[in-house]
Amino acid sequence: MVVIQQHEHSLTLIDLNPKYPHDEHVYDDEKDLISHQVFQRPCNRCDQKITFFHRYHYKCNQCDYLLHKSCSKLPITLEHASHPTHTLSLFQNESQQKCDVCECNILKKQLRYYCSPCTLNICLNCGKN
Repeated sequence: MVVIQQHEHSLTLIDLNPKYPHDEHVYDDEKDLISHQVFQRPCNRCDQKITFFHRYHYKCNQCDYLLHKSCSKLPITLEHASHPTHTLSLFQNESQQKCDVCECNILKKQLRYYCSPCTLNICLNCGKN
């Protein structure tokens, strides 16, 4: 199991298309636009690719840490009504699991909330509710 931690350095929000929606006139140099469009790096929280189509991501200026904007909003720990006994922690799956609330499949490498003492899994969707 991969435990998700907060990053120790400050992060800067990066916009891969800062001139949107007027980008048809912005890129005089086609190479500049192409370099933004081919951007693909893994998010250090969910391990999914960050691409031009996500538009925003966070970057650490001190190391090579990158984070989807949406992943940055996920709490590392969670108090959930379905499990008031313990605090849940954010984990990345190493194998497929089932959500103990809605019974959906939580695929390998997807994020989930987990209670270690109870071996309880909650998908991100149920974690929001």
